[in-house]
Amino acid sequence: MGLFFGLITLVYSVGQLLFDDRLINIFPMAIYLGTKFWMYVTWFVYVMPCLNDLATTALFLLSSFPLWYNFYLAWKLDPGVVKQDKERRFYVIIELAERQKFDVTYFCNTCLVWKPIRSKHCSICNRCVAKFDHHCPWVGNCIGAGNHKYFVNYLFCLVVMLGSML
Repeated sequence: MGLFFGLITLVYSVGQLLFDDRLINIFPMAIYLGTKFWMYVTWFVYVMPCLNDLATTALFLLSSFPLWYNFYLAWKLDPGVVKQDKERRFYVIIELAERQKFDVTYFCNTCLVWKPIRSKHCSICNRCVAKFDHHCPWVGNCIGAGNHKYFVNYLFCLVVMLGSML
């Protein structure tokens, strides 16, 4: 167990020295995509020839297409970024100051925008996201109001696909 944590610390330290923050942010997604590639290679080279069951291969392939579709949408869609123009920002700042509600519950100090309910500021993406759930490093995007259903569908398809491999 100590060797495992030592290896993680070593990899993290070398990564901090050699790579900038942009590369470290896409590293988990690169690991996922590489793992996915080798999963397909393993399936078609080793598992499928040993199986005489066409239904299992069909389930694997049929769950693969919605998996990639939902992964792409969870990755590329706007998660629900809170946007306001400059004039609206000034109005909100003045209004919140007059009401003496100038705290982080109603206002993001980083983005200088009024925050709707359940919105949070993502420190990794540096933006406020409506109905923020979390920042997913495997998808490389925040999960919020705009892409939450695609993320859940992606996880469901991943479970079905991995279940068909067992």
